[in-house]
Amino acid sequence: MSTARLFFRRSNHLPGSRKRWLLNRNAASMAVAILLTGCALLAPWFAAAEDAPTLLQTWRGTNGDFLGPRGLCADSTGSVYVADTGRGRFQKFSSSGSFLAERSVDSDLAGPSPAPWDIAVGPDGHVYVSVGTHLLVYDASLAYERGWLGSVDMHSLAVDPTGQFIFATYSTNMYKYRISDGALLGSWQYSAGFPISLGFGVGPSGNLYVASSGFVQKFSTDGAFLGQWKPVGDAIAIAVDSQEHVYVTEGSAFAGKYDAAGTLLARWPVDGPDHVDLAVDGARNIYMLSSGAVTIYKFGNAAVPAVRKSWGTLKTLYR
Repeated sequence: MSTARLFFRRSNHLPGSRKRWLLNRNAASMAVAILLTGCALLAPWFAAAEDAPTLLQTWRGTNGDFLGPRGLCADSTGSVYVADTGRGRFQKFSSSGSFLAERSVDSDLAGPSPAPWDIAVGPDGHVYVSVGTHLLVYDASLAYERGWLGSVDMHSLAVDPTGQFIFATYSTNMYKYRISDGALLGSWQYSAGFPISLGFGVGPSGNLYVASSGFVQKFSTDGAFLGQWKPVGDAIAIAVDSQEHVYVTEGSAFAGKYDAAGTLLARWPVDGPDHVDLAVDGARNIYMLSSGAVTIYKFGNAAVPAVRKSWGTLKTLYR
């Protein structure tokens, strides 16, 4: 016999007032349990200090859809760059998704070359593309300038705020190179040696933020470990804006915005499978690259102070 049936069967033999008291106590306990569960599920949205950004538009590749794209970056003016890995090229778009230019990397390397893996843009507009162990450098018009050979494959790239150094990751290690001549200035391992999840960004302070084993780890520009924090979900991709806000894709369903210490500022649901990279432009528009949907998603500015949502609004958004 179930516990509930046994309770009600036994309560039938109690005086009316005692029976009512037990029934009311049981109902109150169930209500509290349901309320606590609901609060736990909704806590991330009420804890956030800002409204979630709005999905403004989406777009795909030009001259053929993207094929297994892996890298994404944006400059201060809102131009968006995509490393279209499967097609051996990178493309440039305006902030509204208009196609501006593309370039194949095959002609810039002697002999058969691996596909471009990641892309980064410096404060002066120079574009950097990793192709295996090579780093290719282009000017703002995408004209090829030079290239140099790194010590290992370069899976993720980030340029420091001065434009003097570029950081690359491979497996569980990070490498710091001087841009002018490709000299290796140092390398270090992530804390605990967890492999990176392709997430990697540099803030205006020069501090580096790395997604490793679901956590966000923070390093100085010289590799000193400064700490780590756990987002609401597992960190996959990372971008950092001009105010040192850290944007994180969390699995395939959500994204979050945090301050440099890991305090949640905003969180929102995202569409499309396998969000492999993330970028933020000078106006803090947010771009997400889905290799599964071969699509770029653009979200509106998340820096507006929040107005708390009502229960009715939350139920409508997340039912």
